[in-house]
Amino acid sequence: MGLNIDRADMAHWTILCAERYLSVFYDYLHERIYDYHVLQADETPVLVSKENRTEGSKHYMWVYRTDKMYLDKQIVLYEYQPSRNASHPRAFLKDFKGVCVTDGYQAYHTIEKEREDLRIAGCWSHARRRFDEAVKALPKDRRKSSLAYLALKQIQAIYREENKLASMTIEERLKHCQLTVKPLVDAYFTWIK
Repeated sequence: MGLNIDRADMAHWTILCAERYLSVFYDYLHERIYDYHVLQADETPVLVSKENRTEGSKHYMWVYRTDKMYLDKQIVLYEYQPSRNASHPRAFLKDFKGVCVTDGYQAYHTIEKEREDLRIAGCWSHARRRFDEAVKALPKDRRKSSLAYLALKQIQAIYREENKLASMTIEERLKHCQLTVKPLVDAYFTWIK
């Protein structure tokens, strides 16, 4: 009682539609993303099943987004690539000048060394996660006296101040960051050394 359409055909139609009509919008947003001073980048593995590829071979979805402070003009772009090679973010970020917040993956730092107009910054969430894992691995009676717990508390203080930025103007954000957030970050790195 209906028309059976093969799943592969529907997927093919979706891809054709995206390539033919949506790629123009993607390219436009890719150009607009360069207007922002701060971007966030991350890559995550995706399993792919395709001809001439090993079943379940690992490929990557690269994600580039504007900072959360730009909620009114948020841009999030996904880029599927067959590898985790540095050539992919190098090509995507070729015209970007500013700060790119990442998880610490070495490919980003390799690109940073090649360019004077690109700065790679570490993501607090990724740093915090490692300390959180370390605290959870300890017996409960030793957690609050651990160095990992102290690091978590300092990162929480930074988060608390950064959360206040959302409702501020750009000028107020800068002032708040210089007066409140920067001293906390400086204290954290002094302590960590």
